[in-house]
Amino acid sequence: MPGLRPQPICFVEDFALILSGLWSAIAPWGPKAGADQPIVAQAMKRVNRLRLRFLALVAAFRAGRLRPPRPARHGSGAKGNRPKPVRLPSKFGWMLRYGSEVACRRSQLEHWLTTDADAAAFIAEVPQSRRILRPLCHMLG
Repeated sequence: MPGLRPQPICFVEDFALILSGLWSAIAPWGPKAGADQPIVAQAMKRVNRLRLRFLALVAAFRAGRLRPPRPARHGSGAKGNRPKPVRLPSKFGWMLRYGSEVACRRSQLEHWLTTDADAAAFIAEVPQSRRILRPLCHMLG
């Protein structure tokens, strides 16, 4: 039937659809009054980057070429004279201010994390996935 999307066949497609929807929910806020354009643009980049990192991690895991988790970095490197980047808000759940569509995607992500057995098994087996999901969950509350 025209207009119907095929159902996702695995947890990875579910995740990609949820984040694509989140990206689409944030996009209209750029031109709206009161929205901070650089923050909206940076949030869209961040969501897309997290989505791509997760998909690449799953692909590496399936191909058997997953590297061991990196140790945590301590200390700071040379900073140089780089321009100060736009910083996203750090408040827990800050992205929810962008409307009910974002809240809907947050709910879908929570449902995916708590009910999808394949996703839970992957997250338990691949600790690197937590480095991707943690900031996403923090942004969405």
